[in-house]
Amino acid sequence: LGILTPSLAKEESIPLQISLPGSLTGTISSFKIKIVGNFDITKTIEVPEGAKITGVGNPVIYTSTTAFSIKESNVELNGFTISKSRTSTVPTGPGVLIDRPNRNSRVAPSNITIKNITFNGLGTASVDQTSPITILGFNKLDTTPLSDEKLSILGATNQPINNINIEDNVFNISINTAI
Repeated sequence: LGILTPSLAKEESIPLQISLPGSLTGTISSFKIKIVGNFDITKTIEVPEGAKITGVGNPVIYTSTTAFSIKESNVELNGFTISKSRTSTVPTGPGVLIDRPNRNSRVAPSNITIKNITFNGLGTASVDQTSPITILGFNKLDTTPLSDEKLSILGATNQPINNINIEDNVFNISINTAI
C-alpha cells in the first residue's frame, strides 16, 4: 500500500492511496506521479505514454514480478528503488521492461528515461530477458543457416526503439547482467 501524490498544474497536491497496480495505472495516465512511500506490487504496472513517475525520498517498490512495463513513448522513471519482494522466494522478472506495444507493431517506443533508480536483487538466474532493465524491441523471428535456432530480428519496415536514456542508476545483487 503506497501513497502517491500527483502534481497538478497549480502545484497543488492531492494524496491518492493506491492499493492495486491497476489503480496506479489509472492514476499514471492522468497525472505526473510522485511516489512518497514504500509499497508492494504483485502485478506488472503498464506505464502509459507521457507518464512521469518520480520518487520523493527514494521510496522502495517491492516486487515479485516485472515492476514496470514501458511500451509507449515519452516516459520517465526517476528517483526510487525497485527491490525483490520481501516475502517471495521466487525469482522476479525485470525491474523495467521496454518493448513494442505488441510483437507485430511497426511503431516502437522512444524518448524513455530511467534515472536515479536503485535495482536490488531483480531477475532470474539463467533466464534470458530478466535483467533489471530489459530492452527487447524485436518483432520477427528469422532462421539462421548455421543451426535450427531462430534469431530475433527487426523487420525492415519497422521502427527501432530509440532515445533510451539510462542515467545514474545503481544495480545491486543483479542475478543477470544489469541491462
